[in-house]
Amino acid sequence: MNFSSIENDFAQFHIRDGVMFFTYKPDIEIDLDGAKRIVADRLKLQGEETYPVVCDIRGLKGANKAARDYLANEGSEKVKVVALIVASPGLKIMTDFYLMVNKPTVPTKIFTSEDQAVKFIESL
Repeated sequence: MNFSSIENDFAQFHIRDGVMFFTYKPDIEIDLDGAKRIVADRLKLQGEETYPVVCDIRGLKGANKAARDYLANEGSEKVKVVALIVASPGLKIMTDFYLMVNKPTVPTKIFTSEDQAVKFIESL
């Protein structure tokens, strides 16, 4: 099994079996500087490779508009597809709104478990 990882104040990232797994830390709020740090660290971990991403946002408290815009656009660099993991109905509504308004530049779907998200990524 191929496994590389990195962590910052906002999230933990690891690559396993050709998939980038990205988990936000609990109760994190992201501003533009945080979004830039997250993307820079993810790109550092993945180098020149492009990956599908399973992104666990269950711990995310929020992100301001500038951060959301950055993550939807520049944050999609070297990403094939994103599977977002949510837990609560409220977070799902916020995530649906994010997808509708920010329109990420790569295909992005919402799931309620890592298993569902991984199955989606593997089906592509």
